[in-house]
Amino acid sequence: MNLFDTLAIIGALAWIYPLALWIHKLLARTKVEILNHKDIEIGFTFYGPIINLNMAFSSENKDAFIKNIQLTLIHEKSETHVFHWEWFEETFLELDIPDSGIIPYKKNQKAIAIKVPIETLVEKKVGFQNKKYKEEYSKLYSATNQTLLNITQNSNDHTQIATTNEYNTFKDLFKKHFPWKIGKYKGNIEVFLANRNKPFQQTFSFEMTSLDVKNLERNLLTCEDSLINQFVNLDPDYKAEWKWAISSDTDK
Repeated sequence: MNLFDTLAIIGALAWIYPLALWIHKLLARTKVEILNHKDIEIGFTFYGPIINLNMAFSSENKDAFIKNIQLTLIHEKSETHVFHWEWFEETFLELDIPDSGIIPYKKNQKAIAIKVPIETLVEKKVGFQNKKYKEEYSKLYSATNQTLLNITQNSNDHTQIATTNEYNTFKDLFKKHFPWKIGKYKGNIEVFLANRNKPFQQTFSFEMTSLDVKNLERNLLTCEDSLINQFVNLDPDYKAEWKWAISSDTDK
């Protein structure tokens, strides 16, 4: 073997390592790590049961494209509820204002997708709602609104809406879908990516006290007040005040 052959072999070997890295990157599958803050915000509003989580995502090997996040809650007595992401909040910038300190500028947007660049931590506050409630709410809202339109076309007394079947069925919706009970809950977060069928998962646990449940039950009256205002009182200045429960992830 002469010098030129040796140099050719050395040159070829020099390409093996970067080529192997390129092949590994090409074939490697995206891996996502999920982190959630220990505090869990639990609520019930006119839009049904709600869970808000502060979450962080990181991606390995490739950029991740999150297309859906689902949350399943199981009460200690085996009652199960499934929530789907509806919105997320992100901080775009922070303004340092004299005498006021740092004020974050945040924006809420509809949950459609989240891109997680490789080796980057993406933080979001994610709001989860119950899909079954939303579907029933949408149907009842449309039916009650149509009934109100029919009444106003044939009568000057729109308050008759409160005696209709549509309105009272709507009124029963809140208690029917109020899920919160005293006891321990186990939660499972499933993060679905665009290029994978199997989701990445993260578990958490929390406990609801009698005070938590009683506090949230007060929102049932607020829901009824909101319904009355929406279809009977027609008060444009009405603002609902919702109670929230903050629990802690007992897995942390």
